[in-house]
Amino acid sequence: GKFKEINGYRIRIYFSNAQNAREASMAAAQLFQSHFAGCNIYRRFISPNFKVTVGDFRTKSEALAYLEAVRADFPAAFIVREKINCTY
Repeated sequence: GKFKEINGYRIRIYFSNAQNAREASMAAAQLFQSHFAGCNIYRRFISPNFKVTVGDFRTKSEALAYLEAVRADFPAAFIVREKINCTY
């Protein structure tokens, strides 16, 4: 399918510049994947932070609903505005 980038929301489940951040960000991504299969995961290094962001939500209310579920595993998760991948 084709993708276009639109303004939307994602959920940041991890970000850190700690010494173990590379491993910890991978662990966070794997934990997320095991609980929320089928949700896109974006892992990035933007110096000095490793960031793990999930989902592609068109509306803030969609993102908020998902955030509720995610918070059980990632209590510090929060919503970020980002360009998202929209299939069409």
